Amino acid sequence: MAMSEPTLVGVDIPDEAPPNNTFRVSVTVKQGGPDPWASDGSCPTKKLDVAGWKLPVELHVDGEEVDSRELCLASGNKRSLTLSTSISDPGNHRVEVKAYAVGGNAYDLKPRRERVNDDVTGQITVEADARDPSKPGPVDSVKKMLDGFADELGATTTTLGAGMLLMVLLLVVV
Repeated sequence: MAMSEPTLVGVDIPDEAPPNNTFRVSVTVKQGGPDPWASDGSCPTKKLDVAGWKLPVELHVDGEEVDSRELCLASGNKRSLTLSTSISDPGNHRVEVKAYAVGGNAYDLKPRRERVNDDVTGQITVEADARDPSKPGPVDSVKKMLDGFADELGATTTTLGAGMLLMVLLLVVV
């Protein structure tokens, strides 16, 4: 009997949010388990190949599940998703993202097995004067613009910055 082996390779939990304001948690999951042949928890991929795993990913706030998604992800692949919620009570709150391993024999009468395979925990502060994480600040806006510009050029922000620095130096020297 095979089990999936998802890992959370990226989780972005905001540090603060205003009360009753929806905030988003960006998550990237990688499937590292074997192919799900004859396992409960398999699903067809985009190519209609039954080589994917149904992977539940959940968002918990203070121990209570508030959002969840189920991915169909083949072994060795990564996929990103966004979970969201809002918190009305001011103060510090524990935010946790859980990725569940699934499996079991598809041909017996037992239900699909699930267990937490990976989790990431963070803390968010909910205050009336907190910055809204859904609205980027000026630094975030410039970074997003530079990231988009670098992607269009097929470069990285580091090489783009080095090129801009070189251009400024040439203008100063000339």
